[in-house]
Amino acid sequence: MLSDASCVPGDIRYPNDLGILNEARVGSEEIIDTLYEAVREKINKKPKTYRKLARKDYLKVAKKRKPRTKQRKKAIKKQLQYLQRNLGHIERL
Repeated sequence: MLSDASCVPGDIRYPNDLGILNEARVGSEEIIDTLYEAVREKINKKPKTYRKLARKDYLKVAKKRKPRTKQRKKAIKKQLQYLQRNLGHIERL
């Protein structure tokens, strides 16, 4: 139990962290893959996930040493949009 605020663990990430959004997006893509395998006969085409483009957008900002606020906000918005699209596909499957 930690009682002093000065000894907080350093591995806690902020909720607006771009890495958390990327992990969620990758996880949602894996869920789409497994769900599609189950209903492959019923659905002709696999839902489009833009995984290469999403990863490229993520790495564009994640590799920068100090991304500007505008760039970081834009990257977070893009990852949220990719995640929202994937969650919609999961609901439909």
